[in-house]
Amino acid sequence: NETFLIAVIVCTAAYVDIAANVIDGDYISLKNKLKALLKHLSKTKLLKVYANDKVTINSLFEKVRKSIAEEEKFFSYFEELDCRNEYQKVSNNPLYYKVRFVYKLEDIEKYDKKLVEKYRSEYIDKYLNICYELLLLLLLKENLMNRDIGTYLIPVTDTIISKDNGLKVFDVPNFKEHIKLSISILMYEENKKNINKMIEKGFKIIYRYSGTDIKIFNDKSDMEVLCTKEFLTNNSTLIDKLKEKNIVFVEENSEEIITEKVILNKKEN
Repeated sequence: NETFLIAVIVCTAAYVDIAANVIDGDYISLKNKLKALLKHLSKTKLLKVYANDKVTINSLFEKVRKSIAEEEKFFSYFEELDCRNEYQKVSNNPLYYKVRFVYKLEDIEKYDKKLVEKYRSEYIDKYLNICYELLLLLLLKENLMNRDIGTYLIPVTDTIISKDNGLKVFDVPNFKEHIKLSISILMYEENKKNINKMIEKGFKIIYRYSGTDIKIFNDKSDMEVLCTKEFLTNNSTLIDKLKEKNIVFVEENSEEIITEKVILNKKEN
C-alpha cells in the first residue's frame, strides 16, 4: 500500500512539474490529467479518492498559475530585441551551436566606423560576459523543458584569453557540460599557458581550424578541433593516427543563423 501511494504521489508531482514549466508548460491540461488519474484510482481498493474535491484542485491550479506568472516576469526582464544572442548550428554530430552576441544602437551607422570599432574593442570583454549570461539563461530554459540539449560554443579572442574576463564556471552538470570556449588553433602556442589556466578553472575548450596543413597538429595532443569537411577528406589517413594522441576532429557544417526562440521551439525526434 505504501509503495502504491508513493507511486501516486510521484505521478501527481510529475504532472504538476510539467504543467508548471514556464517555457512550454500548460497548467490547464493538468486538470484533465488529474481527472483521468483520479478516475483510475477510484477503481482501486488501495486508496480512498476524493475525486470531487474541487476546492483543493482549484487551489493547486492557482498556485501553479502564480508560479508560472512569477517565472515569466523573471525571464521577460532579459528579453530585449536590440540586445540578444544569435545561434548558428555548426555541427550535427555532435550537435554544436556557435553563439554570437548582437546589439543594435540607434543611428550607429551615421558615426565614424573607425571610432565605433575603437570603443567596441574596449568593451569586448563586457560583450562576452553578456553573451555568456544570456546563454546560461537559455540553458536554464532548456533544462526546465526536460529535453536533450546541444553544446554551445563561445568564440573568444586572444585579448580575452590573456586576461581575467570574469567568466565563471557554473558547477552544474547540465550547464558546465554544454558550454565550450571556441579558440583559434593559431592562437594555441602563443596563449598555451593562459588556455591551460582556463582549463584548470573548469572551462571546456574546442579549437577552430580553417586551414589545410595537418602538420600543425604533430606536436599537439588532447584536444578537440572544429574543421572543414575538405580538411577531413584530404587528411583521413593522418587523422586516424592523431586519434592515438586524443585529438578529435569535428566537421563544421555551418547553417543559417537562428534565434533562441527557434531553438526552444524545435521538435524532438
